[in-house]
Amino acid sequence: MLRQVYWAGFSNPCCGVFQPFYMHGCKVPASYALGSSTYSADSPWWQAARVKLLCDLNYPALQPKVREVFDAVEKWVLQRAEQHEADAARLIRDGRDAAAVERLQQMVDEDRARIQEHYVALNRTLPGILEKAGIRYLYADYLKGWAKKAGVPLVGF
Repeated sequence: MLRQVYWAGFSNPCCGVFQPFYMHGCKVPASYALGSSTYSADSPWWQAARVKLLCDLNYPALQPKVREVFDAVEKWVLQRAEQHEADAARLIRDGRDAAAVERLQQMVDEDRARIQEHYVALNRTLPGILEKAGIRYLYADYLKGWAKKAGVPLVGF
């Protein structure tokens, strides 16, 4: 069961965070299904996409702030995964597969909640940093058109 672990994120590794998903028994959190092809502030995918797009507008100014947050989150997630996987392995050895799945599902759900809190916070703070630092983006016209079409609120456009 624990061999089927998929680490995934919604964005580029430089501007996002990875978390584990377990392919046997666990479910992907329901909130990950929120959203469509146009921006939705309550969609975890769009929250991550907006963080990445904001970073694109001034990568040197914003990306280090994002990595500071997500490096700490990924460390937390890795430590928890190690502990929860060890607990799940013990439960499996004891013949308690359902309890092992429940343990891993709890971790996945808690990770999602914490990661989403950080995406929400970054979406709130990065625009202010960008306003002070200014836009330094080579493809600003392309991004402006794409963001308008998708309905993504970006600063400075």
